[in-house]
Amino acid sequence: MRGRPLNLYHTQVSLLFLTHMRQLTFEPTLPYDLSLTLTPSFISSLFIHKSGTWVKVRGVLDGLVVWQEDGSIFCKYSMKLDERYVKRLLGIHMPPFECRINFHDQRLNDMLRELASVYPGLRIPSSPLDFSWIFTAVVLSRRADYEKLVLRWCTSIARITGNNPWLLLNLSRNLILSRIGSSYQILNLLDSLSSLRLILIEELGLSSDDPDELYVASQKLSECDPWRLRHLLLRCKYVGPKVADAVILTVTGLSSFAPVDVHLVRVSRRLKVLGPDASMMPRKELCLSFTCHSCPSRGECIRGYLMRKLGDLFGWYQTLTYLHGHLICKSLRPYCRICPLKALCPENK
Repeated sequence: MRGRPLNLYHTQVSLLFLTHMRQLTFEPTLPYDLSLTLTPSFISSLFIHKSGTWVKVRGVLDGLVVWQEDGSIFCKYSMKLDERYVKRLLGIHMPPFECRINFHDQRLNDMLRELASVYPGLRIPSSPLDFSWIFTAVVLSRRADYEKLVLRWCTSIARITGNNPWLLLNLSRNLILSRIGSSYQILNLLDSLSSLRLILIEELGLSSDDPDELYVASQKLSECDPWRLRHLLLRCKYVGPKVADAVILTVTGLSSFAPVDVHLVRVSRRLKVLGPDASMMPRKELCLSFTCHSCPSRGECIRGYLMRKLGDLFGWYQTLTYLHGHLICKSLRPYCRICPLKALCPENK
């Protein structure tokens, strides 16, 4: 099945095939919402989705079919599944984040609980074995519409590389531009992959630049200390703190790491989650030299401030603010009148 994505909605898949697939059933601790968990995550770039069913079409376990009925999660695959890996992939390997809201700041507790009630059952899915594809999707997402462009580019890349984005480095740029697109994000991806290839060779002692070996070697990066991984990623061309943190969150599931995006900043400022001194976006030159714990600008940096304030809930909170900022707390003309958080929002008073 490798190299030929399974698409249940654009190809004919026999009922006999589905009947003979092996099935797993999970009963995650509630609340849990499969679509709400996968949709805002870069994990969604590995799937196609229609009518509540998710089919993994890229990376490890391509062909995996997942859906939710009430509180139960059902998975079908052609071979035996690693339950631990599937649980991580779906974000059900840990208890709900809602159970871990217990800060000294009662207003922060109330705000997090209210925000979680708007998007109940959101978890952090992760896939260390899909490092290459996640890196590809995150790099492509820089100043690009995720739904309209990034997912289409990933599909085109899979089509011409046979499910291994490292093969892009062996293809001519003319072929890539004609088959995938001519946007600068695609050219940037090639440079980012070239940088990461050098890091794999230098840091992991990889003796070959064979695409299959690069694919396997990149999986080992998820085993690195996360701060070391962040530093290695930042050494790649066109990878800044936001891209590095998004890769780490999606690959490892460590929710003390989170990308600082416009939705996070806007919602946090309006809700007064950010202190008055936290006004600086993460800067690559500082992030290359320090961790957030030792950075001389940690008091001013938005990432450092929120990481210290929210701890292991940082990545979950960032995902909640991404959804809330995208749907309700918009930059222009926010829907304050219908916002469920309006009673807690200082901007509404």
